[in-house]
Amino acid sequence: MFIARPKSGPAQWLARGARLLAALLAIACMAGRAQAQHYNNSTSGVITDLTCGTGNELVRTFSVGANVIVSDVNIGVALQHTFRADLIITLTSPQGTTVSLMNAQGGTGANLSDLFDDSATVPIASHNSSSADPSNHVPPYFHSFRPNAALGTFNGQLSAGTWTLTICDGTALDSGTFTRSDLYITGTTLADLSLGMTVSDSLPIRTGTVTYTLTASSAASSSATASGVTVHDILPSGLGFASYSGTGTYNSSTGVWTVGNLAPGSSASITITASVAGSPGTTIVNSAQITASSQPDPDSTVSNGVTSEDDYAASTITVASPQLSVSKASTILADPANAGTNPKATPGATVRYCVSITNTGNIAASTIALSDSLPTNASLVAGTLRSGTSCAAAATTEDDNATGTDESDPFGAAASGNTVSGSTASLGVGSSFVLTYTVTIN
Repeated sequence: MFIARPKSGPAQWLARGARLLAALLAIACMAGRAQAQHYNNSTSGVITDLTCGTGNELVRTFSVGANVIVSDVNIGVALQHTFRADLIITLTSPQGTTVSLMNAQGGTGANLSDLFDDSATVPIASHNSSSADPSNHVPPYFHSFRPNAALGTFNGQLSAGTWTLTICDGTALDSGTFTRSDLYITGTTLADLSLGMTVSDSLPIRTGTVTYTLTASSAASSSATASGVTVHDILPSGLGFASYSGTGTYNSSTGVWTVGNLAPGSSASITITASVAGSPGTTIVNSAQITASSQPDPDSTVSNGVTSEDDYAASTITVASPQLSVSKASTILADPANAGTNPKATPGATVRYCVSITNTGNIAASTIALSDSLPTNASLVAGTLRSGTSCAAAATTEDDNATGTDESDPFGAAASGNTVSGSTASLGVGSSFVLTYTVTIN
């Protein structure tokens, strides 16, 4: 079968080109942009003989605030010295990596006005052995040399922090004076994002509500604004979406919080209110993670599900509910024939009943009331109502009415007709309310 296909013309090529350009722009937006930084230290100082390894080396530092992922480092050093081959010079990054710039190299000439650059064609070891460098030719520096060790060792590290230039003189006789140094750092911008989550109540009551607060932050050391930031937080089973408020928008169906832009040092928050529908005692974990950002993050990867990274957050709740269990026990105290010796439940016998209510739930119960009907063939013995926390320890005397201070000490009890009742204002987790009374069998 022959199928006719339209020929590609200028319009089709333009459309394809537009789609390709859009795709390339989208890819570019997912990466940080290149950024060059320049830092200077011109605090002069004496370079003294025989200082290497003594703690008396000349040290100059550069405080780098804006953070980039390093892709290139160059450093210029200017100093006056009567025999530069005596010198050992190193550069140390904030991560503690040290690179040797020169190590007793540079020939017998005086002074130094050199830019150390990995891309230079000539190594520092080939510095003209006898000619003196200008003492005031900075910047630009008079020479450019490859350092003794590659400055590319710093590539991939973070630039923020203190960079340290160390200069010492390893031999006697000659000394010098440090003039200045310029540190040049090129790297990719980044946004160090993190996510936090708090919950209003870690032990909410079933059918109640709970509020989660999510906060997305960009560290002050970030070097660029992160745009297109999104967070994924789909409410787990046991929670029902009720409402949200805060920065951006939240889609309860997809769980996507569209944050927007986060500038260095800024943050955005949202509160999500949910109804609690889980069974009492159920543990519910709500987790969230940053899923998109226009800038790379130095210590986490968006949407990778790694819980140890700082762009991931979670909160755990346990559904709370008081659970009351009720038990009743009886003990025959005496009968007319046997008194208290192996008594039987015969007419005229006395029987002690113990009714116990225990809170087996995970939160306190309030306004507890019990009611117990007497057997049809029994009569309450007046003045026998007792309360306590166990059948054996029920020793607090309760009168037979429902009034007076004895109703809240902390338990109350009363009798009316053939019904015995008891009450307490609250019952803590694992606590019991016990009521005992004695009847006579008719």
